[in-house]
Amino acid sequence: MKTNKGQMLGGKMLYFIVAIVVISMLFLAFINITTESQKIKVDCVDPFYHEIMMAKVLTDSSCMTYFDEDTERTVVGTIDMDKYTNESLSSCFTYLDPDHIEFEIMQRFIDTKIGLTLNSNSIGSNEFNNKQTINKLVQVYNKGEVESSILEFHFEITEC
Repeated sequence: MKTNKGQMLGGKMLYFIVAIVVISMLFLAFINITTESQKIKVDCVDPFYHEIMMAKVLTDSSCMTYFDEDTERTVVGTIDMDKYTNESLSSCFTYLDPDHIEFEIMQRFIDTKIGLTLNSNSIGSNEFNNKQTINKLVQVYNKGEVESSILEFHFEITEC
């Protein structure tokens, strides 16, 4: 019984080639599964939009936050009732020009509907299919008087 060393070497080479192909396919499948799971995690970023919008309303004096003329400071978390209008709410987010938005994620930010309710006084959008409400404790400045109140933020729940 003679064994041909060429056949033995060829058999080993074929085995290693098949092993490399199988390992490569497993590696590519692993990368694909990992990528898909990461994509699912970032597909639904609406809660982050909501947090950004709430922060803008509560901290920016060009929005609705009270600006104290005496100290020349913005009082974060204090809503000025003189600024609590639909015009102020819509001007809060005008820094994003819809004509120059290149990314879908930023367009979704612009399209996010927001509504506010403070002491039964509602402004903003009320056309929600599914509404999510987030309550924030704020100080309300109204003609020299300051009182605590709950500001309700209303957002439309979207399916991600």
